[in-house]
Amino acid sequence: MIYAVAYTKGGVGKTTIAVNLAAYFATKGKTLLIDGDPQATTSIWSGWRRDNEGVPMPTTVQLLGKAIFDEGRELAKAYDYVVVDVAGRDGVGLRNALLLADRVITPMGNSGFDVIDAQQFKETFEQAKAFNRDVEYRVVLNAMKGSTTDAEDFIERMQMPTFKTMLGHRRAYVQATNNGLATLEFKPVNAAATFEIRKLIEEIESWA
Repeated sequence: MIYAVAYTKGGVGKTTIAVNLAAYFATKGKTLLIDGDPQATTSIWSGWRRDNEGVPMPTTVQLLGKAIFDEGRELAKAYDYVVVDVAGRDGVGLRNALLLADRVITPMGNSGFDVIDAQQFKETFEQAKAFNRDVEYRVVLNAMKGSTTDAEDFIERMQMPTFKTMLGHRRAYVQATNNGLATLEFKPVNAAATFEIRKLIEEIESWA
């Protein structure tokens, strides 16, 4: 299964979700993590991860632009799970990730600036679906602070499929990734963050 974590806006927590997902899948099988962002944040996390003994390592490669699809398609044949993290803008990288993926996880915050690109993302996704007919996406409300009602109402009006699980704005996510770890691996355990990420992963795994 190939998962892309993608949205047409940056700063919504794509990399945090991508690395948590890749770290989890690495406990279950051979996992490829594709860094499709020129900023290479995912690759930096992978480098930090090597300093931790005993944690499962997803194989991390950086592929940009059209290579995400062309090379990613060939590389994916050797792996049980593939996670793709792409830059937060509508461009060649994001479009090729949508062509490659089976499932697309779309993080979105609850500010007006986070949801403003929703229509653009939907249009980009539909263009990709014309070629990749089986691809599906779901929105995950991420880094939630305060009331989530406005964001939920907006997504409902936009008729965007959404995960039931929301992720809060929690320091635990930053602490884990800054140490090359996933939230489920970091100590001391943050009960709320651990609960959220487990529930989200359960939803992703059951997404037929």
